Order: sequence, then C-alpha cells, then structure tokens
Amino acid sequence: MGLVRKILLFIESKEDDRPIIEPPFEGHEEIILLEHYHLLYEAGLIRAETYA
Repeated sequence: MGLVRKILLFIESKEDDRPIIEPPFEGHEEIILLEHYHLLYEAGLIRAETYA
C-alpha cells in the first residue's frame, strides 16, 4: 500500500501533465511498478497509455 501512496502523491505533486517516462521510485522492480500503475488505472485513479 505504501507504493500506491507514493505513486499517487508523486502524480499529484507534478506541475505539468506530461507523461511519466521513468518513475523516480528506486528500490522497486519494474514489474511491481507496472502492476501498481495498472491497478491504479483500473480503479480510475490515474490516466495511462501504453508505449510500444
């Protein structure tokens, strides 16, 4: 739950609407970050796009 809170606080503190390319969360595996972003997106808490 702490990572969800960190992500939401980071997004809320951003001054612009540019996408987050490299999230500033060290110490977490990329797959864990992606799963948390996906959960937040599914809950309607964030907007997200996929990049290929």
